[in-house]
Amino acid sequence: MNTQSKSVRNLFKLVAGILMFALQMFGSPTNVAALQDGFKVGDKVKVATFDTEGVVTGTQHGMPKVKFKVNGMDMEIPLPAKELTKIETPKSGGATNKMRIWTSGKHKVEAKFLSEKNGKVELEKSDGLVVSLPAVKLSQEDQDYIEQLQLANSEDNPFAGGVMKEGDGSNTGSSNSPSSLMEPETVPNLTSNEIALSPPEDWNLSPDAAVVVKASNRVITPSGSLADKPFHSRLTNFVVSTNKQFAATTSTNAFDDFSELITIDIQNSKANPNQKIPLKDCKMLAISPSGKTVATFKDGWGSAPGRVDFWRTEDGNLRQTASWKTAGFHDRDGFAPKQGFFVDETRLLTIGKRVALWDCETAASLYSFQVSNTTPAFSPNKKQVAVASQDSVYLISVNDGKVLGTIDDAGASLGGLAFSQNGRFLAGYSRQNGAIRIWDLNDGELIQQMAAPGGSASSIQWVGNRYLLISNNALMDVELRATVWNYNMMNGKVFSAGDGRFWIVTKTKLVPVKLPHKKLTKLTGNLDPEELLVLKPGVSVGLELNLPFRPNEQKEIRDTLTAQLEGAGVTIGNSADYQLKLTVKKGKRQTTEMSGFHDPFGRRGTQKISFTPNTCHIALTRGDAVLWQKSATYSAGGIIHLNEGESAQAAATRLCQPKPGFFTNVKIPPFIAVLPGNKPLGVSSITNAGLQ
Repeated sequence: MNTQSKSVRNLFKLVAGILMFALQMFGSPTNVAALQDGFKVGDKVKVATFDTEGVVTGTQHGMPKVKFKVNGMDMEIPLPAKELTKIETPKSGGATNKMRIWTSGKHKVEAKFLSEKNGKVELEKSDGLVVSLPAVKLSQEDQDYIEQLQLANSEDNPFAGGVMKEGDGSNTGSSNSPSSLMEPETVPNLTSNEIALSPPEDWNLSPDAAVVVKASNRVITPSGSLADKPFHSRLTNFVVSTNKQFAATTSTNAFDDFSELITIDIQNSKANPNQKIPLKDCKMLAISPSGKTVATFKDGWGSAPGRVDFWRTEDGNLRQTASWKTAGFHDRDGFAPKQGFFVDETRLLTIGKRVALWDCETAASLYSFQVSNTTPAFSPNKKQVAVASQDSVYLISVNDGKVLGTIDDAGASLGGLAFSQNGRFLAGYSRQNGAIRIWDLNDGELIQQMAAPGGSASSIQWVGNRYLLISNNALMDVELRATVWNYNMMNGKVFSAGDGRFWIVTKTKLVPVKLPHKKLTKLTGNLDPEELLVLKPGVSVGLELNLPFRPNEQKEIRDTLTAQLEGAGVTIGNSADYQLKLTVKKGKRQTTEMSGFHDPFGRRGTQKISFTPNTCHIALTRGDAVLWQKSATYSAGGIIHLNEGESAQAAATRLCQPKPGFFTNVKIPPFIAVLPGNKPLGVSSITNAGLQ
């Protein structure tokens, strides 16, 4: 094929992909539901969009997958029901239902085709027995009959015996798939035992200290990828069992219709052979304490539901045991878990918009309750969960859902929570200003406050009982309230077992690292925490405004910040040692073309616009040194939503205007500490080889 033909073909596929995406996203739930019931494999259909005929070869995303030709090019894509008109359905005894010779390796059998679903083919043999086998076990000629891409599960004669039972397949080694895939027919009832969170009369929480598991300190390398294009594979979230002995993840690839299961014995630093799950984009949810049961989840798409699947893995075999239907993309308050863990072998806790404890055998929720957008945190042994709701943090027993204690006035803008290794301390950071607060869980009292480096944080986890790892790179000393070390993450991210063990997770391996940095306590031993504080009650701060706002807007900003600082015990003075500087900085003028789309096939037109971004900036300074800062940039990049009658240029100008609300809404941490020299004690790089 010449270069021009390839380009045309790629362009056509791109346009078709855009069309399919739009139709999936905007098609009604009624149409999507009709797809699965109204068509079967072998149906001849008219494809309206491309004005051609095709044949249904399977299902994908809840829609018929249709094979057809356009201008001599073969295509096989999922299509909404409204795009298809049935021309002919294979009749019983017809071409696809005749007795014929089917071939699998050296085995042959005379049978007639009955059905195909989820990569499984049912054939009726001449003696009347029905066999079910993976489609890929058949010869290419047979596969052309039914067009299916799933992999097989057994090297035995697939025509032997009678009807194969649902869920009895196995996965031997690292090259096969489960013989059957259950539809997510079980619909768990998320609110059957819903509880309302309310403060207890007394504080009943006892710290849940980590049980430290002794383990070898070796690099863990999973077995080779099963994907056709391993370079594009990526690991999803890592999970660890409650007894800290096993970990699991999945690997997904945009080019393959399956996911890979990776289970690891982290106590012995041994990875089991990869196993194939016949579901695309499966994420890891949980692994049981025995390491023999795992749960995966798959997000819903459009109005189609998501799913949670349970797999039993023993002696290199993988067997699906159950499948639950979860909420779709548009039902964010329903059962759409993002995290979870097995409390024991039969109970699973899931975390999404709700926290719920499930009986895995009955799919009944033992309890559930709603939480805010803050990701819940779990104590080291996962016996307790901390969740934010309204302005409070609730400490709850995982076993029965009872509230053990409540921390009031914790702040509704909490971005994350974390338990210390000894279970005694709970840390949380604010989305508004990155302020970090620490509570003593012996009584729920606030014992420490500090400012996250750079004025913001995206994640938080404890390193032992004295240090916090902020945003995966800054190590803060809780006693000094300052960043004492920085880590440059060359690739991957930090994964913790919750008992003091840390690994760097990359695409190909887990590298153990020892945190915090060696001899760090000796380096900080002579530092006085009080002397490091640059902002605290009793300090005098001057306000310096250099803003392009109207006088009344500037007055409101000054009054708001003055009230906030004075409320924290800070004095406002013109001759202060510290200055709080408020500025708006103009960026470089940019020119770009904005496009408007009226359908998935092309643009209605383009319009060139020019804009100048503006950055609102607030910083606490001492001389030329910046001790704390926070900023927000207003720009016309990305998607622009036009007001009625507004041009693209007018909208770009509007979006670039700095907002006084940034300065009136900003929250300044009441305590800010800085090390001598205004920088951490050192920097380390974390690479595939570990800590450098």
